[in-house]
Amino acid sequence: MSANPSRTTPAAHVAAVLEEQVLAQLSVSAAAQESQLDAVGSALATLTGQLRATELADLPAFWTCLERVCTCVHSMHGVESGRQGERLTALAGAALRFIRNLVAGEPRNQQAAVNCGADRLALSVIAKGINDRLATRVAIQTLCNLVTGNAAVRDVLWTHMLADDAETEWHTLSLLARASDSATRTALLVFVLNAIKNDAAAR
Repeated sequence: MSANPSRTTPAAHVAAVLEEQVLAQLSVSAAAQESQLDAVGSALATLTGQLRATELADLPAFWTCLERVCTCVHSMHGVESGRQGERLTALAGAALRFIRNLVAGEPRNQQAAVNCGADRLALSVIAKGINDRLATRVAIQTLCNLVTGNAAVRDVLWTHMLADDAETEWHTLSLLARASDSATRTALLVFVLNAIKNDAAAR
C-alpha cells in the first residue's frame, strides 16, 4: 500500500513510510547490501524531520513497525566487523536519532518506545559502538530522553541497569564519563541524574 500524504494525517504518513521504506529493506538477508543499509538510514533521517510525536502515540501499527526496526537493527549490530560493522553502527544511530526525537517530553511515547526495545538498542550501541562518537552520543541522549520526566520508565530502565548481568553496560557508561566529547558527558550526567532522582535506593 502506497502512502499518500494528501489523504492521510502526517502521523499516519510517517508510519506508512516507516513500514514501506525501512522495514521493506531491513532484513538479515538485506543487511549485506551496503546500498540498502544507506537507504534505510536515509529514510529514518527523513522521517525524523517529519515527526509529529503527539499524533503517533495512538497508532498501534506504528509501534509494531518500530519494534521490528529495533529488533532487526539490534540483532544485526555487532555481528559484522569492518566497513559493514561501521555501516550497521551508523544505521543503529539513525534509528536511535529517530527514537530520541520521538520520545522527548512525550510520556506515552517514552513507555511505548521502551516496550519496543529502544532502551536495549541504545545500550547495545553504547557497548559495541564506543569508538563511534556520534552514534554513542545519540544512544545516551536517547536513554536520557526516555527517562526524563517519566518515573515508570526510569524505574524499569534503572532496574535493568542494576541487574547482576549488567556489568558490561556499567563498564561502558563509566568509559563515557571520561569521554572527550562534552555533549556525550553532559547527556550521561543528565541520564544518571534523572535515573536516581527521588530514588534513595538507587543513589
